[in-house]
Amino acid sequence: GRFQPDGTLTRGMLVTTLHRLAGSPEPEAAATFTDLRTGAYYEKAVAWAQEHGIVKGITTTTFGPEYAVTREQAATFLYRYVTEYLKQEATEGADLKDYLDGHKVMDYAQTAFGWAVAEGLFEGYGDGTLRPATTLTRAQMAKLLTILDQNF
Repeated sequence: GRFQPDGTLTRGMLVTTLHRLAGSPEPEAAATFTDLRTGAYYEKAVAWAQEHGIVKGITTTTFGPEYAVTREQAATFLYRYVTEYLKQEATEGADLKDYLDGHKVMDYAQTAFGWAVAEGLFEGYGDGTLRPATTLTRAQMAKLLTILDQNF
């Protein structure tokens, strides 16, 4: 019964939220990740997201559903949701070199994070940084999902 706005958002929570935003469609098959608990709240959501190319694992066999989601991971999931699931063409991304730590965005997340900044999903901090490896709070993700739902 609590939202816990400053609470940690996990990878499983984010994928479950995207799945619900999509209308909770049934996946065609189970996910191939070996670290998903059978019957867990995120099980069908991860299977659906993997099926649609929204998520890839931490490794080829593990998803890490209980791991805190970082800004760059969240940007990547959102980008793939829009481009792979909604089939919308992504706008040109922002130049991450404009930020003091833009070079710290992992290679896999460069395009997605640039897109997310250009779309206003993510903003830099007052000190000129993006903090791509910082974990998201539940309140921050609620804001991102609101923007996603309104704009896509």
